[in-house]
Amino acid sequence: MQIRFAQKHDAAAIAALHVQSWQQTYRGTLSDDYLDHHAAGERLAQWRQRLASPTPQQRVWLLEQDHQLIGFCCAYLNHDARWGSYIDNLHVAQAAQGQGLGSLLLAKAAQAVLDEYMHQGIYLYCNQSNTAGRYFYERRGAQCEGEHEWLAPDGSRVATLRYVWPKASQLLSRQGV
Repeated sequence: MQIRFAQKHDAAAIAALHVQSWQQTYRGTLSDDYLDHHAAGERLAQWRQRLASPTPQQRVWLLEQDHQLIGFCCAYLNHDARWGSYIDNLHVAQAAQGQGLGSLLLAKAAQAVLDEYMHQGIYLYCNQSNTAGRYFYERRGAQCEGEHEWLAPDGSRVATLRYVWPKASQLLSRQGV
């Protein structure tokens, strides 16, 4: 198993895993038409753009096994003055879930925050309907800090929750729980 930074040529693999994850997790939250017919093209365009022109604070880690992408994490360091660094994406292939790989990717992001911004926190949004995701973050010490609404790419409005670790070190201390 290997963790490395994403490169431009990784866009298609990242987009494919992203769509697969959304199809498995957000069926019934996002429209079937979007998930089945539009998500692949839209996610590919997004990942091509993100990797071709990354912002200075963007970090995208890939987790590979036998040269196959099995997980990724995209974070924006120092993103918000109050909440800290933002985890925009965390996805692990369904066949690889339950092995601590999501925790490993979160730890990679937390270590980057700790290395570059010392005492800063980390936050992310999780759809309210994603009970497995909510449980995952709560088991790792995240605190729910409010309800929000995501204007999803299919045009729907999705109820989300902001999860926060006030300091990156708190997430590192809960890795693998």
